Amino acid sequence: MNEDAAGSNDDDALGYALCGLLGATAAAGLLTLLMTCAYRVGWPYPLEWMEGTSLQHALWLARGELPYAAPSAELIPYVYPPLAYLPPALASSLLGPSLPVARALSLACTLGTLTLLGVASARLARSRIAGLFSAGLFAYGFGYGGAFLDLVRVDALFVLCIAAALERLSVRRNAAALGWLVASALTKQHGAVLLLAVSLALLAHNRKAAVRSVGAAWLAFAAACGALQLASGGWFARYTLEVPSQHGLEPHLLATFVLIDLIVYLPVLTASSALALGRRARALEPLDALALAAVAVSALGRAHPGGDDNVRLPAFALLCVVGVAPLVTRARQSTRPLVRIGLSFAACMQAAVLWQPPSLHAPLRETASRFVALDRELARCAAGGPAVALDYGLFTTKPFIHTMALSDLRLGGASTLSTTGTSALLDALRGPRAPQALAVGERFAELQRVLDERYTLCAELPAPRLPTGYQPGLRGANGELRQQVYALRQR
Repeated sequence: MNEDAAGSNDDDALGYALCGLLGATAAAGLLTLLMTCAYRVGWPYPLEWMEGTSLQHALWLARGELPYAAPSAELIPYVYPPLAYLPPALASSLLGPSLPVARALSLACTLGTLTLLGVASARLARSRIAGLFSAGLFAYGFGYGGAFLDLVRVDALFVLCIAAALERLSVRRNAAALGWLVASALTKQHGAVLLLAVSLALLAHNRKAAVRSVGAAWLAFAAACGALQLASGGWFARYTLEVPSQHGLEPHLLATFVLIDLIVYLPVLTASSALALGRRARALEPLDALALAAVAVSALGRAHPGGDDNVRLPAFALLCVVGVAPLVTRARQSTRPLVRIGLSFAACMQAAVLWQPPSLHAPLRETASRFVALDRELARCAAGGPAVALDYGLFTTKPFIHTMALSDLRLGGASTLSTTGTSALLDALRGPRAPQALAVGERFAELQRVLDERYTLCAELPAPRLPTGYQPGLRGANGELRQQVYALRQR
């Protein structure tokens, strides 16, 4: 009896020690995320190429206009549905256009995602430490997801909607989960795939009980899309369906997703999730269908020729729950100390693989000085007239075609929209109201011809280094990215 009591005390001591290890690891991940975002949220310049123009979309909504129309010199719409632009639109109406304020909203979405993932995991594993570790592991993956979760973009709200659907499915609140998936589809088109997968799984489990909630969800989604289509005069579908469909897929990039994104970076989560889903293969729950659909959506995003690391986020968010919950459950229930220790250390090693120092994603003082220099050179070359930086939306006060938005159209080849968008830019540069100065990094042959015809090179300087995403600029002789400022010839 005394030996049994001693063994029980040993087990308790080991359990407390392993819980402490997992808890400390998770807390370090959360702290790292907060420190990383604290460096970034107040940055007055773009952190990523699409931030400024995403805020311009929000400003259109704030004016009561949908950001879907023919390509013009004022704006080319991005290919996303409009829901993610609504919160910064409301904030802009109250506080004016501000990248830091809009970023704070994205950060709030990410904090909500952390909470929802933690709650869902704790419920599934019946362990608070599982919930804490799921949230901490997702925080560790800030860099793994491309450092997009605090940007003025659609990603933070999209992942929040997925996490909310997951949390609702974990307590079988199916109608609410479907509602969140409708919201995800109105934030990013990929959400429609998740909505379809969960709808089919619910119908397969209990068709009679699910028909009403599934039908209501799809009716709401169809009504929202129809209203957007009518209100935009048909442009909504052209941008959100036609343009992405013309981008095509590169199947060989799927190997990158499997071998690099899942196996190299997420070996523990991938193995734990695969084992857990394999055991339930004959009776997959709607939550399992959501996880598998999230992996499929991320794989398709990686196969997209313009996909960045943010495409990993749907799969990563779901695996942080579907992989962590069974891992912690197995570690708690096992009677073998070595198994418990091994699984706990494997979880911590997964966190270590993902960890990146906050300084890696922090904007540099050198970047600020380059933005200041670019602004100064634009003003000097414009000599009091209007100036535009094509690569950075909202960097100058005059709305103008942003080359990242134009590249979405041009990626699809010689489509009507691509031709119209290119013509809108070139006509504006040829017209009587052309800007007096133009900062150009990204360019293409037709643009270069107009620059040669109407503008003269006024200054060349190092391009500001963006902490996240693609780096716009022209490579100089030494390989450094450059920005060139052109002045309009006076004729």
